[in-house]
Amino acid sequence: MSDLTPPPGPPIASAVSPLPPPPSAAPMPPPPAPDAQPVIPAPMAVPDDALVVVDRVSKWFGDLVAVSDVSFAVSPGVTALLGPNGAGKSTML
Repeated sequence: MSDLTPPPGPPIASAVSPLPPPPSAAPMPPPPAPDAQPVIPAPMAVPDDALVVVDRVSKWFGDLVAVSDVSFAVSPGVTALLGPNGAGKSTML
């Protein structure tokens, strides 16, 4: 028997719970009318003590949208950027 062969006996139960089902996709909005003007969002309000300002940042990798229209300001006292794996924290920075 090699070192990689599992010991005989019943299989070991997995402690990992199954993933929840994916959320249903939201319906796509209708295309704009041919004569419609594009909607340009107003610039964000920036606090006077902001150390870092990110305004309407987006990043694509080919056809994959990694970060889409992110805006925020960091004032003194913020110490972390939290989010799940794959949320785009590092890409945004």
